[in-house]
Amino acid sequence: MSDPAAKKSLGQHWLRDLDSLEAMCDAAEVGPDDTILEIGPGLGTLTALLVPRANRVIAVEFDRDLAVSLAADYVHQTAYQRKLEIVQSDILSYDLTLLPAHGWVADSTHARIAELIAHHDERLREMAGAVASLGTATAAQVAAAIGWTRRRRSYDSLDVFNQMLAVTETFAHLNLLAADGVLTAAGDPVEFRLAQAGDPSAGPATAAAGA
Repeated sequence: MSDPAAKKSLGQHWLRDLDSLEAMCDAAEVGPDDTILEIGPGLGTLTALLVPRANRVIAVEFDRDLAVSLAADYVHQTAYQRKLEIVQSDILSYDLTLLPAHGWVADSTHARIAELIAHHDERLREMAGAVASLGTATAAQVAAAIGWTRRRRSYDSLDVFNQMLAVTETFAHLNLLAADGVLTAAGDPVEFRLAQAGDPSAGPATAAAGA
């Protein structure tokens, strides 16, 4: 059976290359604890790889015909039925509860905000500690000294694009530490050092937690 014609008005196109699809899953580091929000699953070629890997997949498809077809593909696959939710909806009007950002979908906005604050407080302490160990360091040097992603991957194991993201994120955190007086920043390229001797864990993150 041939694929349905892609509707250009909906921006549809069909990706069938298995190597590309698997590379996308690998790059996203989809694991058994993850909840995946797939926007526009289309023919379900990516969905078919996500479902076995993830804990749960929520596939939101605007095209009713495609949503029905995708549901039919899984109606008899009982092993995957509890893992896959197919929703026929416009993603712009779909109730997302709370977008995942640095983690999975959460039911409580307040709880998720608390988790994100704790995450960034820990990153601030970690980066201040790296500067303390290095003495004087650029954002790139600090980024190379700490772990990345939930799996604590080394900086060198990241691809070039994600290395760029790691350095810019590190630079933003280091600038915040400098603004809070924990670090000093000078030079071109900018180099950071501790503003005063002491435990870097007693920086703004600790102060904020006690505020």
